Formats: sequence, structure tokens, C-alpha cells
Amino acid sequence: MSSPATTLPRPASPWIFRPSIDLLVGCGAWSLPLLAITFYLSQRDAVAMSFAFYFLGIFCNQPHYMATVYRAYRTPYDFNRYRFFTVYVTVFILLTLVVVHLAPALFPWLLTFYLTWSPWHYSGQNFGISMMLARRAGARLVAGAAAALRFGALRFGGVVRAGGGAGAVRRFGAATAISRPPPGSGRRSSAPPAGARSGSAG
Repeated sequence: MSSPATTLPRPASPWIFRPSIDLLVGCGAWSLPLLAITFYLSQRDAVAMSFAFYFLGIFCNQPHYMATVYRAYRTPYDFNRYRFFTVYVTVFILLTLVVVHLAPALFPWLLTFYLTWSPWHYSGQNFGISMMLARRAGARLVAGAAAALRFGALRFGGVVRAGGGAGAVRRFGAATAISRPPPGSGRRSSAPPAGARSGSAG
């Protein structure tokens, strides 16, 4: 006698807040017009555009990071559950900051590593949001569906990374140029001045 199939508990609504906010913010629909506006404005004044993004990051990215830290360190149970991040990754980040502070020439490599890792991080977030909304809607994923979604998210991250490769190389070159002293500064030329050469010739 076969047992009846168990059904997942279904919340009152599959949305966290409401469809407009979840799709615009949670699912990132506002990224498309934001990218178009960013491209247009960066052609006019790239420096001001960069400053605007850093300024917005104070109100967007920093609260996101601090909410993650609060979630991981809030209770002893969470601290032990996420020990890999709360202990080992934290120590690694602190050591990295000290090393880069003592050796600024390593900063371009650190920046390149961050630009390479970011698309995979965002793709993992997209996969998690997709799975959460599917479960909240009471959907049952057939065998291999979750793996297919994960592969699609990782493949998207790879495409984004490959498409941004040239830009990352240009940024790496710019950062390397900033970290180097200007040509000729702090070093003497072995060639004699032009006047000295002409005087010795006469």
C-alpha cells in the first residue's frame, strides 16, 4: 500500500512583500534600466558617475554587509553554524588587509580577484531567490531541476565574467599604473644632460 504523497506547506502568498517590490528589488528587475542609465551617464562624466555609485554604496551595500554580519554573529548557535565564515574567512580578510596595507602593489591583484568573484556570488544569490520563490509557491521540482537551475546560474556568472574580462583588464592596468610611481620619479637618468654632451663635444 503506497503512502500518500506529502505536500510542502504553502504560505498565504508566494511573495515576500508584494509582486512589484519583490520583482524590482529582490529579483533585480530595476538593474536593467539602471545599467542603461549608468552607461549613458558614464559617457558624459565617468568620474562623477563613479563617485555617485560609491555614495549609493554607503546606503545600499554597507547595510547589506552589516545585516550579513549580524546574522552570522547574532547568537552562539549562528556563530558555530557559520564557523567557516565567522572565524576562518574573517581572519583571512583581516590578514589580507594588513598585507595589502604593507604592500600596496598587491591591491590591483586583490581588485581583480574581487571582480572575478562577484559574478559568481550574484549568480548564487539568483539561484537562491529562485528556489525560495519556487518553494513558497508550492512548486515541486522534478529530478535534476534544481541542478539545472544551479548550472544556469553559474553559466550566467561565467558569461558575465567573460564579457567583463576586457574591462577588468583595463581596470587592472589603471590600478597598476596608480600603484606605480611615475616614470622617472625617484630615479636618476644615466644619460648626461644635452648641454653637457654638447659642451664636451666642443
